[in-house]
Amino acid sequence: MLFMLIVKASKNSEGGNRPNEELNEAMRKYNEELVKAGVRVLAKGLHPSSNGM
Repeated sequence: MLFMLIVKASKNSEGGNRPNEELNEAMRKYNEELVKAGVRVLAKGLHPSSNGM
């Protein structure tokens, strides 16, 4: 079963701004735990809508 997590766009997400290092590290650790548990097998990000055609 596949799931898609969608987050509402904001000025930061549309501007391509990344989370701060602390949040980035917490997300990385959480993703590693999901992979080790066999729950997450694929993760892809979307580009800001401003990059669309």
